[in-house]
Amino acid sequence: GTGHFTKWMTEVCDSDSEIFAFDFSQYMLASTQLKIGQPSNVKLFKANARGPMPFPEGHFDFILQRLAPFGPRAFGSENWAMKYLKPGGHYIFAGWDHEFIDFERLATAGYVDTELHRWEYKDVQSIEEYIGGLMEGGGHTREEAEKKAKSVYSQPDEVRVRKEHVVVGKKEG
Repeated sequence: GTGHFTKWMTEVCDSDSEIFAFDFSQYMLASTQLKIGQPSNVKLFKANARGPMPFPEGHFDFILQRLAPFGPRAFGSENWAMKYLKPGGHYIFAGWDHEFIDFERLATAGYVDTELHRWEYKDVQSIEEYIGGLMEGGGHTREEAEKKAKSVYSQPDEVRVRKEHVVVGKKEG
């Protein structure tokens, strides 16, 4: 995405933590790079979570998925994350208020101690970032993206408040 959570992770994780962030959009990766600078513990790469990943199974302590390619409504995202988590690792999905996750599905996939948290934050994505994301990741033309942006932003530098939720599930072990 635009790097908000990647930047947050650079601020809250230990400096020796390895952070891997990926997106299928080169534009979003460039946006992330601008936000985070050059921390040595962050690896950005272009990938699609529906395809093969360059990591062995059971590699991660936690996986944060935010508005990812197959968010919580799509079948299998919880299984995809489970595959790459270490025993005792956490799967975290952050989404907008209108999204949901089926806790029964998480339990069926093997997660325990599931939790739901809701919060708000200021969205500092510029209108140009928004337009670029619609064009690069959403396949919109510039004209279509500008039209949609005008329905979302009342001013070019408007700061909006987003309501999000975070769902956490722990892999057994």
